[in-house]
Order: sequence, then structure tokens, then C-alpha cells
Amino acid sequence: NNHKYTHHTWTLNFINRMVERMPDVSYLTQEGLEKIKAELIELKGPARDQLSARLRSAIQQGDLSENADYIQAKEEQGFLEGRILELEQILRNVVII
Repeated sequence: NNHKYTHHTWTLNFINRMVERMPDVSYLTQEGLEKIKAELIELKGPARDQLSARLRSAIQQGDLSENADYIQAKEEQGFLEGRILELEQILRNVVII
């Protein structure tokens, strides 16, 4: 149980550090902007859905404290959500070059 709290806290701290380091303005080409939008759509849709299905499956296996599938999926979820936040931050203030 302590492991879950520690991991969750670490994930939130990691995401906060990433957001703090992001520039206020993102200079992108039109092609770069389209790639970021496409990645964001993929991550918020199919990638998130697939990860949710994996988490549900892992939870159904029982004891989460020693469930490698669950632990791995939760770690991936942290990185996925961090990347979504990063992309959303980039898109907040884009200057096309």
C-alpha cells in the first residue's frame, strides 16, 4: 500500500517538474503543430483506452501489491498522462514559424 502512495506521489512530482520547465511560448512549424495535435488525439483516445483496458484486466487478477501487470500499467499511465499534459502545455501558446 505504501508503494502505491510513493509511486503516485513520485508521478505527480515528475509531472509538476516537467510542466515547470516548459516554455511559455512554443515555436512550431505547421507540420510540427499537426504532429503534436495528432499525437494528443492518439494519446487521449486509443492509447488511453487501451491502457484503461489493461488496468481493468490487471485489477481483475486480484492482489495489486504483487501484480506486475498492474504496476507496469500504472507506471505507463503516469507517463501517458504526463505526455498529455506536456502536449497540452505546448499547444496553449503556439507561434507558427
